[in-house]
Amino acid sequence: MGLGKKYVLPFAGLKPGTHRFEFELGNSFFEAFHTPEIREGELVADLELIRQSTMLVLNFTISGTFRTQCDRCGIPCTLPVNGEHQLVVKLGGDETREEDGEIIALPASESEIDLAPYLNEYVQLSLPVRKVACEVLNDESLCDREMISKLEEFGARDDEGRDERWDKLKSIKIK
Repeated sequence: MGLGKKYVLPFAGLKPGTHRFEFELGNSFFEAFHTPEIREGELVADLELIRQSTMLVLNFTISGTFRTQCDRCGIPCTLPVNGEHQLVVKLGGDETREEDGEIIALPASESEIDLAPYLNEYVQLSLPVRKVACEVLNDESLCDREMISKLEEFGARDDEGRDERWDKLKSIKIK
C-alpha cells in the first residue's frame, strides 16, 4: 500500500488508561487507497485510545477538508469532513477476525494494529452523500452557472423534476 508504519499503532507497551494520538491524512494517504471521490485532502484523525486489560476502545474524531468534483456541475470544489467513529479491539483470541463492523479480535501474540484501513473507511463514511459545493457550503455562487444552464437546456433536472405519482402517495394516510 505504500504507507509504511505511519498508521501502525503499537499498543503492547501502553499502560491501562487513556492515551491520545493524532494522525494526518494527506494526499499520499488517499493516493495509497486509490480513493476516486477524494482528489486531495487535509484531514486530521484524533484518536482517544482507552487501554484495558483485555480490550482497546478506539474513539476517532476526523475533521478537515477534501477536494472533489461537484456532483451537480462538475467543477472542482473543497468540502468539509467531520465524523466520529469507534472501534473496539478484543485482545487474546486465537486469530484475527472481524466480529462486527465496529468490533475486531486480535490474537494474544499481536502487539500492534494497522489503523490505515480503518481510517480510510471512517473518512469514506464521513463524506457527504451528495457532494454539491453550493448546498454544503450554502453559497449558490460556487456552482458553474454555465454548466447548470446547459443541464437545464438538455432537460437534466435537479430536485425540481419530481414525479407527481410519489406526491399523491404521500397524501395517503394510514389509520
